Amino acid sequence: MSRDMLTVGSTMRIPLLYRGEHSQWVERFMNYLEEQTDGQAMIKSIKNGDQPLPRVTQVSIAETSSTEQPPLKDKSMCSDQEKRIQKIDRLARSLLIQGLSNDIYSFIDSNKTAKDLWEALDRHMLGSEYGEQDRKATILYEYETFKATKGELLLDTYIRYLQVINDLKKCGYSKDNCELNFKFLKNLQPEWKQYATMMRQNKNLMDINIDDLYNILKQNQGDVNDAMGLKKKNVVVTFDPLALIDEKTNVSRSKQRVVVSLDSKGSEANDFSELKKITALLAKAFNRRKFYSKPTNNNLRTSSTSQSANKK
Repeated sequence: MSRDMLTVGSTMRIPLLYRGEHSQWVERFMNYLEEQTDGQAMIKSIKNGDQPLPRVTQVSIAETSSTEQPPLKDKSMCSDQEKRIQKIDRLARSLLIQGLSNDIYSFIDSNKTAKDLWEALDRHMLGSEYGEQDRKATILYEYETFKATKGELLLDTYIRYLQVINDLKKCGYSKDNCELNFKFLKNLQPEWKQYATMMRQNKNLMDINIDDLYNILKQNQGDVNDAMGLKKKNVVVTFDPLALIDEKTNVSRSKQRVVVSLDSKGSEANDFSELKKITALLAKAFNRRKFYSKPTNNNLRTSSTSQSANKK
């Protein structure tokens, strides 16, 4: 659910601006103003500014020009139209303030008109003209270098690509379906290569949009998952203690080889100690195997012979 809550009825709450969502908020805020009484007048006041504040008309007797501005007209002397214009500007500024959080408004609260406040907000959220150029260059670079990451699902690649396309449109860049589709197919993971080739050969990339292209491709997700090894593998668990000992022995031997290869000048005492451990482990495994092994005919024959000899 959106953080911009709606009220029951024909009016909605003032949308609150969050950092990183300025362009979306501008559209919501303008839609909100359009639903208000004198909404168009408030939008005009925000974009173009209210008329200059009424000032007292002064007639100079001497034919000399003065650089000083005449004093502001007293409110009691303003016409009804002038009062209405000032009221609309104050209302527009008030609604604008209510849509800003304190941490944002504190940077621009010195602006006294709706237009000045609006322009200061744009500069604060989007940066200067040079900052806007950098932002456009960054978005264009993201599009030019777009590529699926290793192990990324097709859905995640598609969502990232949609965001890049949307950012391009907001910056005024226009790309046709053929270019967008071809770039998407070209930069999928290698497992999708055969399906991308089939799409380029069998479909007119100019006639379908990126959403249609994704819906066609995703039907092959299962086969691609098998190729990428994403399905769970069966795990075989062994309870043979001798097999476990044998595995440990192999690991110990591997470690011994690594140590020797990395440090050929190591201590011979340490090597001998490791060798003793391995020998003891092998002896333990051999004794356990001998203890649990069933007696053979040769063992029985030898045992009976030794018993007869003892009796004699």
